Amino acid sequence: MGCGMNYWIGVASCSHVLRGVAGGFAQEPRQANASKAHSAPIKPLIAQLEFIRDKTHWGAAFRFGQVKIREVDFRCIANAKGCSLLG
Repeated sequence: MGCGMNYWIGVASCSHVLRGVAGGFAQEPRQANASKAHSAPIKPLIAQLEFIRDKTHWGAAFRFGQVKIREVDFRCIANAKGCSLLG
């Protein structure tokens, strides 16, 4: 069995992250790659993103903090954020 790539979106508010860092909790993700990117609005992408099943209630897809997505969605978001990907 091969070891395939997994793609995830992590959702956290700025205040939540700052509280965690201030309290001494700042866990590094394992084997994660990060690239420089800028903010991008979600609304123009909703129709294209497969992991958002209900386009009317799109926010529900993000309510659990981490969302596993397909590569096509990952690349769509990365492109919107100006992030260059290798491979």
